[in-house]
Amino acid sequence: MSTFEERNATGEECFKKTLETLQREKEELQRQLESGRQNLEYDHTELEGAKAHLEHMVARCKEANDLAQRERSRAEQLQAQFAESRQEAQELRAEVEKRLREDHGALAGASELSG
Repeated sequence: MSTFEERNATGEECFKKTLETLQREKEELQRQLESGRQNLEYDHTELEGAKAHLEHMVARCKEANDLAQRERSRAEQLQAQFAESRQEAQELRAEVEKRLREDHGALAGASELSG
């Protein structure tokens, strides 16, 4: 075999090995790509689930906030009613005390007349 033929055979063998190596690398990259695609699909599904959960939680928080606002308004109304009732009670007390003083004065005057 001549030197040219030897180099040609060596080149062909080198080319075949390089081609086989590239083919294996291609197959490995395709497996990695498919695995990555599956992972992305899984992650997307997980994110969709998390998004739905967060949307549900946001809705519950809004409901709780609305309820708290209604309760706060009701508490403010009750405080106003309580303040009004307290004022009425103080006015009634003052009226009762005034009448008691008047009645006490009338009784004192009547006992002086009878005594």
